[in-house]
Amino acid sequence: MQFFIALLYLTALFFSCALAKDFDVAVGENAALTFNPSSLTGVQNGDTITFHFLSGNHTLTQSTFDEPCKAKEGGVDSGYQDVQNAGGGDRLHYSITINNASTPLWFFCGQTGHCPRGMVFAVNPTADKTFADFQGTAKQVTPGSAANPDYVPSVTTNTTVSGATANNGALSAVWATSYGWLTAAVAGVRIASDQCGLPYPNLNARMLPVRLPTMRHFTSLPLDDDILQLILCQLPDYKSLQSAICSCKAFHRIYRTYPVQIEYAVATNIAGPSIPQALRVARFELFEDLTGEVEERKDAFPETNGPVRLDRQEKQLIYEYTKKVDRLETLFSRRHKTRKPTVSQLTSLESLRFRRAVYRLMLYCHIHGGVDDDWEAEESDRESIEELYEKHRDFLDQYGTDDLREMQAVADFITEIAHCVRREVESGEHVIVSMDFFDDFFLARGPLAALECYDARSFAPIEEDAIDADGSEMMFCAFLSQPVARIMSARKADYRSNHWRAILDSIPDEHATCDRCHEVKGLELYDETNYDDLFGVEGLNHRELPSLFKGHLSRHYTERFEIGAYFDGTAFFDYGAFLKAILAYSTPVVASASDASAPADASTRSPAAAAATASSSVAATAAPQSMSLEEWAEAIDDDESGASEASSGSASGAFASSSASAQPALPSSPRGPWDGLSTSSALCAECLKGVISEFLPRWWLDRKRNAGETIPAENCWYGWNCRTQTHRLQHATRLNHFCKPSRGDGV
Repeated sequence: MQFFIALLYLTALFFSCALAKDFDVAVGENAALTFNPSSLTGVQNGDTITFHFLSGNHTLTQSTFDEPCKAKEGGVDSGYQDVQNAGGGDRLHYSITINNASTPLWFFCGQTGHCPRGMVFAVNPTADKTFADFQGTAKQVTPGSAANPDYVPSVTTNTTVSGATANNGALSAVWATSYGWLTAAVAGVRIASDQCGLPYPNLNARMLPVRLPTMRHFTSLPLDDDILQLILCQLPDYKSLQSAICSCKAFHRIYRTYPVQIEYAVATNIAGPSIPQALRVARFELFEDLTGEVEERKDAFPETNGPVRLDRQEKQLIYEYTKKVDRLETLFSRRHKTRKPTVSQLTSLESLRFRRAVYRLMLYCHIHGGVDDDWEAEESDRESIEELYEKHRDFLDQYGTDDLREMQAVADFITEIAHCVRREVESGEHVIVSMDFFDDFFLARGPLAALECYDARSFAPIEEDAIDADGSEMMFCAFLSQPVARIMSARKADYRSNHWRAILDSIPDEHATCDRCHEVKGLELYDETNYDDLFGVEGLNHRELPSLFKGHLSRHYTERFEIGAYFDGTAFFDYGAFLKAILAYSTPVVASASDASAPADASTRSPAAAAATASSSVAATAAPQSMSLEEWAEAIDDDESGASEASSGSASGAFASSSASAQPALPSSPRGPWDGLSTSSALCAECLKGVISEFLPRWWLDRKRNAGETIPAENCWYGWNCRTQTHRLQHATRLNHFCKPSRGDGV
C-alpha cells in the first residue's frame, strides 16, 4: 500500500506540472462524417490533441489550406482507424502535440469520398484562412482526382512536421521523464521500506519493464489497468482526480471505465469510512432543498456500504461536511483524549465511531430538530410531548445499542460546547440564554451549528431559530436523552455505559496531574497549547478575569472602567499573550531600582528595613504626612468597619488575602509559592486563578507604565484592601492602591 500511495502522489505531481492542456476531438461521432469540434482555436505550444475514433473507418491526415484533400508530404497521418474491426486497443485513439502554434494546421479524413463531403479539421485557423473557406474548398474537390488521390497510409513515427508531433512511435521525451520519476518513486519506496523494516511489493517486469513496449501514442502507462485504477482510487480529493484524468489518457480511459467505483473511493478518502452516514445526511438535505419538505421516513436513503453513484451536489456537500467534522473531531480529541496536539489524535476506529455518531446526530436533528410553527404553548401538554417522544424513539430505534451510546456521547460533547459559548454571553442579554430547555434547543440545532457558534463565540448563527422557537421551547424538552433512555430500558441496556469510552478506547491524559498542586485533573489542565480553551472555563473567561484582582481593585473609582474595557473589549481575548505576561513574574529576578516603589516582602527585606517597618507600625496612631487628618481618619474607619468584607471581597477564592485569624496570606513575591511556573506548565483552573490573582496588580501597573502613564509615587497604607478607593476620587487618584497593604487587614 505504501508503494501505491507514493507512486500516486509522485505521478499526480509530475503530470500536473509537466503536461500542457489537452483537447479531445470525436471522429465519426453518431456515424457522421465529422470531426467534433471541426476546428480548435487558442491551442498553444505543448498542447495535446487526442482524436477518438468512434465509428466507421477514418484517418487523420495532414494537408494544406490550398489542397485540403491531398496528403502533405511527410505530414501527420494516423493510418486507418477501423472501429468496426478494431477488436479493442488504443489504436482507436490518436494524439498529436503542437509545437508551432503560430502556424495553422489543416487535416482531412483520407477515406475515399470523405474529404469532398466536408470531413476536414483545422487547428488555429486565422481570419485570412478560415475554416469555412478550407471546408468549402474541400467540398469542391472531385473524389479520385489529382486534388484527392487515392489514400495510401504513411504512418509517421514521432515525426515533427509543420508544427505537429504525432505521438505514435517510440518513447517520447515527456514519457521518458515521467518514467524516470516513477523509477525514482519505486526506488525511494524500496529504500524507505528497507530502513523501516516494512514489506514492499515484488516488482516484476510488468510493473517496471527493462525494455519498454512500443506505444502508438502517449495514452498508456507500463502498468496494468487494475494498478492504474488503484492509483486513481487513492487520490485525496476530486481536484486531484480531475488533474490526473486530464493529464494522462490512460487515467482518463480507466476513469471512464470505472467512474462510480473511482468517485466513491475518492469520496471515501475525503470523508473516511463514515461515508455512508455522510451521504445519507446529504441526500436528506438535498431532498428538502428540492421538494421544500422534510423526509421523515426512517428507511429513506439508507446507509449503503459499497460504491454508489454520487452526483455533483452530493460530492460538494460531503466535502463541506468533512471540513467541519474534522474540526469537531480535533476539538473532541483535545477535550477528551489528549489536550496538546493541534490535530485529532483519535485512532482510525475511534474516529469512525465519532464521525458516524456526528452524522447520525446531524440526521436526527435535521428531521426532528426543526421549529414547528404550529406548536402552541397551550398545546404543550403531556400528550403532545409523548407523541414527539414516540416519533423520536421510532426513528432512533433503527440504531444499535452501541450506536446510541456513541450518539449520546457526541450529544454530551455538543452540550459542553453550548456551555462554553454561554460564558461569552452575559445572562439575560440573549434570548437563547434565558430560554427554557436551553441545552436541548442548542443540541437540536445540530453539531455543525454548534461548531459555528463555538468558532464565532456567539449564538448569532442560531438566533433566528431561537426567535422562532419563542413560546414553544417545550417541544425540545429531553430532545435526545428521553427517547434514548426509553430504548435502552426496553433493551435492558446501560444508558450511559462508560460515557466517553463509548467512543474512545484509551485516554492518555486521563490521569495527568497539575504541575503545581499535583492533583489529578486529567484533561482539565492548561498550558500554552490550549490557553484559548479558557474562554469556556468557569472563572477564567476573560469577562470574569477582573474579579481576580485582589481586594477592592476591581471597584477602583477610576481604574475599573479601563479594566472592564481591556478584558471585555472583544470575544477573542488573547489568552496566550496575557498569561505569558502574567507568568513572567513567576521567574525570580534580581532586584533593581525600578522595584523600589513596590512593597518589599518580609522574607527579602533587610533587618534595618524590617525594623523601620516595625517602627512605622507602632507609630500608626500618628497621621502620615501624605494624608490629611480627615482623610486618614476616614481610611481608618473604612479599614476597621470593612475588615471582614475586604478580606473576603477578593474573587480569587482561596488565593485571596485573608485575615491572620482565618488563614495565612500568600506571599506576593515571585520567590513564593508561584516560583518556577511558565507557559509550559500544565496548571489546573484553580492554580491558574491563583497565579493570575497573585501577579495581576503588578502586571496592571507595568502595563500602565509601558503605556507612558504616571503611577502615583506613594502607596496607600491599605493597598488593594482600601475601601476609600472605591468612592473617593481624590484618594483613588493621589495614592497607588495596586500594592500589598502595609497596615490593616492583610499585612
